[in-house]
Amino acid sequence: MGFTTLGYEMIRLTMVDFFTNRVLFDKITRPLGEVLDLNSEYSGVHEIKDSDSIPYDDAMKEILNKNMINKNTILIGHGFENDLNVMRLIHDKCIDTAVMFLRKGTYKQALKDLAFKMLGVKIQTGEHDSAIDAITTMNIVKKHLNISIDRKEWN
Repeated sequence: MGFTTLGYEMIRLTMVDFFTNRVLFDKITRPLGEVLDLNSEYSGVHEIKDSDSIPYDDAMKEILNKNMINKNTILIGHGFENDLNVMRLIHDKCIDTAVMFLRKGTYKQALKDLAFKMLGVKIQTGEHDSAIDAITTMNIVKKHLNISIDRKEWN
């Protein structure tokens, strides 16, 4: 997410397969508003060039289909309401690890802290990598469901 003249908007969209951890989609998107702050520390994006990015509408056309996000897709994220807001997406099958693992019942834990606590891995030691964040979030869900992190396919 970055901050634009229209508020927070999607700057980069990364989607990863639950079992294989294969990156299915990872593109920088041109927001609708004028960019004020790319939020580079968290987005990993330092500039948006027309040649290296796609318009928001094109990104949504690429992912909202029978092979990517459809009515049966389960979306997994951390602090996911923010992601869904900037995607301008309403979906009824979502898992949000920030909500699943509230600290003291009301406070959301940072993904970085949850990853270390549940998986023993350190992430986000510098600039964020959206694919690593997505894979880590899915691995937290796998661990919670007693699914082997090394499992690569459904039986």
